[in-house]
Amino acid sequence: MKIEDELLLLLCGKAIHKESEDIFAGYRYSNLDVDYLINTALHQGLFYFLYPELLRCEGGRLSQSEKERLKRIALQLAKRAMLKAAELVRIVETVSRQGIPIIPFKGPILAQYLYGDFCARDCGDVDFLIKPENVESVISVLEEMGYKRLFSMGEEVLAKYLQIESELQLFHPKGVVVELHWEATGRFTHLPVDVNLLQSSTIEEVFCGKKIPQFGDNHLLVYLCIHGSRHGWSKLEWLFGVACLLKNDKRISLEKTLQIAKQLGCQKLVVYSLYLACTVFKTPIPELVNTHAKAQRRILQLVDKSINSLFPLAQGGDIKRGARFAVENIILHDTAWHVIRYLIKQVFWPRMADVKYIPLPPWAFFLYYLFRPFRLVTEGVKVMLKRS
Repeated sequence: MKIEDELLLLLCGKAIHKESEDIFAGYRYSNLDVDYLINTALHQGLFYFLYPELLRCEGGRLSQSEKERLKRIALQLAKRAMLKAAELVRIVETVSRQGIPIIPFKGPILAQYLYGDFCARDCGDVDFLIKPENVESVISVLEEMGYKRLFSMGEEVLAKYLQIESELQLFHPKGVVVELHWEATGRFTHLPVDVNLLQSSTIEEVFCGKKIPQFGDNHLLVYLCIHGSRHGWSKLEWLFGVACLLKNDKRISLEKTLQIAKQLGCQKLVVYSLYLACTVFKTPIPELVNTHAKAQRRILQLVDKSINSLFPLAQGGDIKRGARFAVENIILHDTAWHVIRYLIKQVFWPRMADVKYIPLPPWAFFLYYLFRPFRLVTEGVKVMLKRS
């Protein structure tokens, strides 16, 4: 791990514990690779927290060009966040007026909830959870608001698509991408994480002066663990968010959290994620989490492995894009049946990439169940050949 990576971890620890000391104290600034530090913070989703620390550096440590670059990046991220926040509110109000339940999650509303500022998370799109039976109605509402589908398809193809996928993207010419989900985890869990599961625990928080629904605390913690692990913890901010929620939200009940995870068939994965977050950011490991983790020796082994891969840029690599077939996402399902079911879904269940790769008429959709494993094998061979 490079010195700059250590600084980012110290930065996160300072934010979690609400400390005020200078994280650069004890480091020779002249030895720091500022470009690497900024680029890594951007990749890891932590620029919002690094920016004020760098500006507060004493003794003129930053050059004028470095200060100007920081301010340009900060202004660009803030503009994007404000645009997405405004669209989030507009969409929730417009869809809700039609009597359709809609729950925003991740993105700016999560940033507001975790860090008190919707600009704190840089997200690629704005995510909403809706009921499967309302997808077509919500698409119509969004199209009236100026949104267009990223992937156009006829009504018959759309009906088939809704059966095999769990999300759909639309974009607005002003530069906002909206992702509609009718299952929040991409069918990762044993039971679907959908509006029917979450509606009874949904809470309302004030966001941009409006009351907006969002996931309840315990369901949110479970979701963040699943989401981060599902994507290989390729952004440190995802793990940072778990640590912040676990330490600072007094409404969290770990007993309730683990009970929810057990119902979804992913209690081991949630324990692994919580243990990883506490270990990385040096926060106390709750006794209940510690007990569950030590009862599963493989969890502790996977935590060590994950820590070593948190900073791929330091090894000259790149940020991972997904981890559907990562070891932790396979073996950390709670039962052998859950593991088998997960693997069958990942190998045979068609995804949007398959539909884009070879558009088929509705009557031929069954062929995707044969085409997907073929495509996965082909892509795997290409990756191995590229590495060799």
